[in-house]
Amino acid sequence: MFPRRPRLSSDPARLFEMGVRVHGHPGPFLALGVRLGLKARELLGARGYFDMEVEVGCPLRTPYSCMIDGVMAATGCTPGKRNLKARRSSSPYLRARDKEGREVVLRPKDKLWARLTGGFPMEEAPRLAEEVLQLPEDEVMETIS
Repeated sequence: MFPRRPRLSSDPARLFEMGVRVHGHPGPFLALGVRLGLKARELLGARGYFDMEVEVGCPLRTPYSCMIDGVMAATGCTPGKRNLKARRSSSPYLRARDKEGREVVLRPKDKLWARLTGGFPMEEAPRLAEEVLQLPEDEVMETIS
């Protein structure tokens, strides 16, 4: 029997593992989405699943859009519940809003985004993902609002 509302982890490694199970493989854009989603939950004091909604902006093609699956794993927001929206954007961001209307906007650091979008061999994806999970927060993202 499943609990009515499972508890969403706050451990980036566990969330990443859950994301890999849904997404199908480990990669740095998935890891980036996990980091952004987890930070949004932290800033809003949200537990995830139903107490927030998110909008992910990025190029809507792989591998960039893999970030969306990472956000989904970290927040529990899904397109099916209609609390996760994806928007085409050349500048990546995550906008999250809680039930009280408080909002936070995060974006990857330019240096990290440039490194990831500069291309890498697919066999490097797991190593880069691990690196994104381990980087200090100030090298991964910045809060816009």
